[in-house]
Amino acid sequence: ASVRTRTTPTLLVALLVLATVALAACNAGSTEPGRISEADSEAVGEGAPFGGDFADVPLHPRSDPIGTRTEEAGTVTRSYEVRGASPDLVLDFYARTLPSRGWEVVEEPHESGTSTVVGKWLRDGKTLRITANAAPSLGGDTTPTESVASQYSLLLSDA
Repeated sequence: ASVRTRTTPTLLVALLVLATVALAACNAGSTEPGRISEADSEAVGEGAPFGGDFADVPLHPRSDPIGTRTEEAGTVTRSYEVRGASPDLVLDFYARTLPSRGWEVVEEPHESGTSTVVGKWLRDGKTLRITANAAPSLGGDTTPTESVASQYSLLLSDA
């Protein structure tokens, strides 16, 4: 005597829902590599003080947001932590990438204090200031590792 299992429509629906949730989770929070997320982009998109220019600022690879974006006195700020890069490497990425996106160098990346590197760019009447420093959790060690090595902030304001 063989035992035959009967699949019910309820079981099929449950499996389909589970598969859909699993597939959606695989893509959760993904965004084009090195780009500001759609949520952050919309937050400063059309009709916002900067007309979407912030959305065209690339992110250093392997960046993860820290907190939420803030806006104070006309300056929009967004901070990130990055794995495997020193503050110098973070600003080097921007020095190589921003000119091809129409940003002019106002202030070449340079050291400003201990383990902090700063640079400033200008485009369409907007100033982008980027400050990177060793992540506090590393106690000032700027040796890049696979763990968090640096944190940086993008500050966008009227020129």
